Amino acid sequence: MKIYDLTEEQCDMLDRLWACDTVEEIYDMFQTLDADKFNMALTLHQMMLDEIVEKDNDPNNTVVARNMLAGIGVKC
Repeated sequence: MKIYDLTEEQCDMLDRLWACDTVEEIYDMFQTLDADKFNMALTLHQMMLDEIVEKDNDPNNTVVARNMLAGIGVKC
């Protein structure tokens, strides 16, 4: 995943987000932030989710489809 044109502070925040292993850890981290940093973290988190969704919607990416088929017993 690549997100361009970020400040050093935004990169540091993304590092903190990536270090979280669960949604609960992200939530706990968000609760420690002041309003400005919370808004920045929330925006960066949404950008990460958007990148993941965009990658999953790539017509050349068959991982999701293969996993769904495997889940119903179809061998690929």
